[in-house]
This record gives sequence, C-alpha cells and structure tokens, in this order.
Amino acid sequence: MAKKTPETEFVTIVSGSAEQWARNKVVWACNEMAKIVSDTHGNVSMRAGDLVFIKPSGVLYSKVDYNNICIVRMKKDGTWTQVKLDEPEYETLRPSVDTPHHVRIYRNNPEIKAICHTHTTHVVAHA
Repeated sequence: MAKKTPETEFVTIVSGSAEQWARNKVVWACNEMAKIVSDTHGNVSMRAGDLVFIKPSGVLYSKVDYNNICIVRMKKDGTWTQVKLDEPEYETLRPSVDTPHHVRIYRNNPEIKAICHTHTTHVVAHA
C-alpha cells in the first residue's frame, strides 16, 4: 500500500519573524547535536504558533542549515501539512519520519515549544 503524503502549501517567512527565529534555533540545535551524534539518528524541532520547524529526514546534523529546515503546519484535527518554500534545494527534502510524533506532542502539550531527541552511542550502549 502506498504511503499517503500530506498535502503541501506555500508560505513566506518574514524577515525578523518568530518563524525565522525558530528556524535559526533549530539550525543552532542541530549544530550542537552534530558534536554528540555521528549520524542522522534522532531529531530536533521547534514550534512557532501552528508551524513546526524540524530537521529533514536523512540529513546529517552537521549539514543542516537555514535553507533545509522542513516546515509543517499543524491542523486542528491533529494532522499536518508540509509547507513548501520557494527555495530550489527545499523541493527534495522530506520532514523527519518522527514528524507525526512531534506534532502530537505539540498539539497535546501547548506549553512545549521545542523537542530534541537522539540515539547517541553512549545512551544506546547504556540501554
């Protein structure tokens, strides 16, 4: 059975906006994660209103930058839609496979503004 993908929409990120700030914070967190995670395992996201900025699937933490953060819009019914930006490299990126979990956490816990989880070697070895 084919996997259903969310519909897409287009959005403009306004310079100096909360969305731009959130996007920058996800990049910063991914750069920090690159110091302790050797692959793509785990995820980082941040919420700004009904938008979630999340690390793209399959991208190394050290390769995450402002232009490749995936953006999804949370809908009131608990589903989400990927937001498309007018940036050429963005066309091939997919949000993390953990996006539904992040959206559910944000939707059910509005006080939570950011999520970071990983599978670092030391934690996995300890488990």
